[in-house]
Amino acid sequence: MLERYKRTKFYHGWVKFCNDLRPMNWKQRLEYLWMYYKEYAFLCFMALMAVVLLVTITVNRAKNTLVSGMMINISIDPIGMNYMKEEYQNDIAPGDKWNVVELDYTNFGDMEDLEFGEQSYYASQILLARVSGQMLDYILLDKFGFEYYASQEVYLDLREVFTEAELSALDAEGKVIYVMEEGTTERVPVSIIITDTQYVKDNMHMEGDVYFALSGSTTRPEMCRDVWERIQSWQTPEQ
Repeated sequence: MLERYKRTKFYHGWVKFCNDLRPMNWKQRLEYLWMYYKEYAFLCFMALMAVVLLVTITVNRAKNTLVSGMMINISIDPIGMNYMKEEYQNDIAPGDKWNVVELDYTNFGDMEDLEFGEQSYYASQILLARVSGQMLDYILLDKFGFEYYASQEVYLDLREVFTEAELSALDAEGKVIYVMEEGTTERVPVSIIITDTQYVKDNMHMEGDVYFALSGSTTRPEMCRDVWERIQSWQTPEQ
C-alpha cells in the first residue's frame, strides 16, 4: 500500500514541495508560500471559519434559554448590567452552561433625528424580530423606547402575570402604565415603572423613568415575573 501511495501525484508533489522549501530560510519560505499558495490558504481559512461558525451555531442551539431580556436606551454601568445577568444565572442555574440567562442591550437613538435614524431603524427591527420569533421575554426601556414598543402592539397584558390586587396596589403608587385597546375603551396594563427600586437607583443613570414590560410572545411569563421580583430586592453590587 505504501508503494502504491508513493506512485501517486500527491506524493510526488509533496516531495517536490518539501525539496523546494528545504534550502530556504523562514522569510523566503513565507514569500514562496504567499506567491504560489495564497489562494489555497484563503480557501482553507474560509473552510475553517465555516466549521467554527457551524460549531458555534450548533452549540448555541443546544443551549436552553431560561429567560431573555433586552435593555433599550438604558444608561447603565457595565458592572450593574453584568450583575443583573450573572447574579440571576448563578441563582437559578449555577455552573450550568446549557441553561443560560440572556440579557442584551440596544439603543434606538432618536427616530426624529436623521443622524440616528438608521441606527434606530435597525434596532427597532431587531426588537420586533426577537418578539415575533419568541426569543424575547422582558424589556427595560426609557420613555422613548416604551412609546415605540407600545405603538407596535407587541406587549403582553400584565394581567396575565400579575393579580388584580397587585396591579391595583402598584397603580395606587402611579407605577402602572396603560394603553387603550384599539376599538374599545378598555385600558390595558402593559408596563410598570421601576425607577424607585434600589437596583435602578444604584446602577442606571437616567433623567426619566425606567419601564419594565413583557414581550407579547413570551412563553416564560413565570420567569418574567421572577425577574421583576428580583429587581425589587437587588442591591448595589460590590465594586
